[in-house]
Amino acid sequence: MRANSAPRKPSPPRRTNSPASIFHLVTTGQQLDNSKFTTDQFRYQKRQGNQTARQAKSMGFELIPLEQAG
Repeated sequence: MRANSAPRKPSPPRRTNSPASIFHLVTTGQQLDNSKFTTDQFRYQKRQGNQTARQAKSMGFELIPLEQAG
């Protein structure tokens, strides 16, 4: 068997209105509110940052936050 040496195609960006999100809105009768998606995205990024910090700490490193420019 020969390995495929061609680079992989990038996956398409994930849509905000995924079928699971639409199903949830329809079954609960809620209105579409983008602030919920923004909040979820912020929580996801914070969780990823915490996970990276834990992994770095377990390897003996310490992550230092960069100062905000201007």
